[in-house]
Amino acid sequence: MSFTIDAQELEARVSQLGAAGRTEHDGLFRPVYSAGWFEARDILSEWMNDAGLETRIDAVGNLIGTLKGADSSAPVVLTGSHFDTVRNAGMFDGALGVVAAISAVKALIRDQNQRPEHSIEVVAFCEEEGSRFPLSMLGSRSMFGKLAREDAAGLRDEDGELLTDVWNRHGMSLDGVLANTRDDVGMFIELHVEQGGTLEDLGIPVGVVSSIVGQVTASVTISGEQNHAGTTTMLKRKDALAAAAEVMVRLEQLALRDPLAVVTVGTLECTGSANVIPGHVRLTCDVRHPQSSALRALWTEIQQEIASVAVTRGVHHAFAEEFIDNATDMDESVVTLIQGLATDLGIPTATLHSGAGHDSQITAREVPTGMIFTPSRGGISHSPEEWTDIEDIVPATTLLTEVLWTAANPRRVR
Repeated sequence: MSFTIDAQELEARVSQLGAAGRTEHDGLFRPVYSAGWFEARDILSEWMNDAGLETRIDAVGNLIGTLKGADSSAPVVLTGSHFDTVRNAGMFDGALGVVAAISAVKALIRDQNQRPEHSIEVVAFCEEEGSRFPLSMLGSRSMFGKLAREDAAGLRDEDGELLTDVWNRHGMSLDGVLANTRDDVGMFIELHVEQGGTLEDLGIPVGVVSSIVGQVTASVTISGEQNHAGTTTMLKRKDALAAAAEVMVRLEQLALRDPLAVVTVGTLECTGSANVIPGHVRLTCDVRHPQSSALRALWTEIQQEIASVAVTRGVHHAFAEEFIDNATDMDESVVTLIQGLATDLGIPTATLHSGAGHDSQITAREVPTGMIFTPSRGGISHSPEEWTDIEDIVPATTLLTEVLWTAANPRRVR
């Protein structure tokens, strides 16, 4: 079956959604449950209705549009992504996956004269970025039973407001969010921008994701001895900032040994002044690798390197491991399905892992999951400069439509 995507409408809708939540101070910033976030959800709901979907909002604020299948007992084929953003964001991350999913199902309804066997649903996950509360992938965690009471209770945003109070103000509750788990989903397919430069470098319009990297995020404190910058000789110093600088260089050298590894020191906090030797430094360390065993081995090496620097420089160090998550493989049968349909359509693809986290890593632990990537110009994301050409979006969306129809009609011959 060949489906036709309305490229002009799809491109216009990405742009229109990108205006929701835009401010003079923060650029595009759509944190969960903000005014811009509600505006965006209302827009998406209107587009779902326009496509012929029945819409509802679940207990955590996810928007869901349903195309009912002929067999109401059959597992649901779910597609979509998130629509919250980081601060000063681009307009494609997450949002493209929702808009493309709506376009795909709209094309499916228009070009087919029969209902699918399985229901197909489009989900706009309420939150994935963790840009308001320090918990990412809230929407998919709630839907797939991966949210514990202790994960949500007590969480505050930067203004000090409790997540539970925000829920209560908008007619939601912690108990309702925890009871939001579904058991009727049989497959999840997420279209997303790559957020890297591999597809662009290869000149290939579509990526098929094999796995999502594992990640360790930790904070490291280094404590030396604060002292006078003019009267303390170099050999007597216990400079915490100099030790942190050496740590950063060593971590970079470790990561460079493995082309699949990335290590980032994203923040460094140091108090003092120009004439004071720093006595205390805190830095954050983000470690990622698509293979769980390699990730843990690398993290062990990093801890050993930091300990070595501390001994050599006569400073103390401590770790606070904030988050450790293994790599997540996409379902082999779903990957094969996506690749096979792309071949049938004549769409070139490349198989690659994702270096960023996605809702798919939550869903993949419960249901067969696959991801389709579109290129990111210059490999740029989480930035106003983020861009994906419509010429690349259309083949990915066409492929998504074919995948949804095939998955929702397993007993029919294509």
